Amino acid sequence: MSQVGTIHPGLATIHITWLDTNGGSPVPVDGDTVWSSSNAAIVAVTVSPGNPLIANLNAPGPLGTATITATADGKIGAGVVPTSATIDITVVAP
Repeated sequence: MSQVGTIHPGLATIHITWLDTNGGSPVPVDGDTVWSSSNAAIVAVTVSPGNPLIANLNAPGPLGTATITATADGKIGAGVVPTSATIDITVVAP
């Protein structure tokens, strides 16, 4: 699932809740969620200490758009089923 968001230069926090595709109920994932940014110069992302479902965003100043991706293993136990979610973050002038 892809979402869109707008922020001003500075700091922001986002979180993810992994949902079952059949009913929309929250589901666990195997291991930690991994966060990444398509352009860390526009929006850098780091996992929040102690909670891999929360990410801290830092938009240091250049305006533009970066895609933030959260990835996890959607299969509990043996095997791996990669699952991911994205949000396009646009940094705009204050």
